[in-house]
Amino acid sequence: TSASATTTTPQASQPTQQRNATTQNTSQSSTSTSQQTPQTQTPVQPTYADTYPFKSECAASPQPTSKQIDPLSYTKCFSASYTAYKLSQTFSTMPQYWGAPKQWPAKADSAHISRGTTPKLHSVGIQTTGGAGWAVWGEAVHDDNTIDISYYNFNNSLAYGTQYNVNPAVFSAYIYFGE
Repeated sequence: TSASATTTTPQASQPTQQRNATTQNTSQSSTSTSQQTPQTQTPVQPTYADTYPFKSECAASPQPTSKQIDPLSYTKCFSASYTAYKLSQTFSTMPQYWGAPKQWPAKADSAHISRGTTPKLHSVGIQTTGGAGWAVWGEAVHDDNTIDISYYNFNNSLAYGTQYNVNPAVFSAYIYFGE
């Protein structure tokens, strides 16, 4: 089974359903032969949209600090700001004044928000290495427990990015804001 066929998000499973319908139509309309060769199909990677409201302000050279603080008190175009925005967009939960991502697991504990080491759909992955650490948004969790993530300023300079089928052990903790 391909990873895109086993994802838990509607965005990713919809292209798979369309692909299967196309496969069925193709096999129904093909001429009858004594032996048909099965066609290998490339899994469809889901596409996640960059809906971050401050993306136009992100550049390789950050603005002066006084101009780059978002309404939740995070530095715009950094992982904490993007992840806090995704939380407010998805759950109406806003972790305001939580500081750097490496502080988020302790803040979650103080706020009685569940966390663990297993990714869940729309959980926040935390990596504690590096100066401030990083926070990423869990877009999808696959049957093999790999995850699709979206982020800002994670392995790229103040920009949006996505990675697919990521090993969940890359992150030291997952915070489950939606529970």
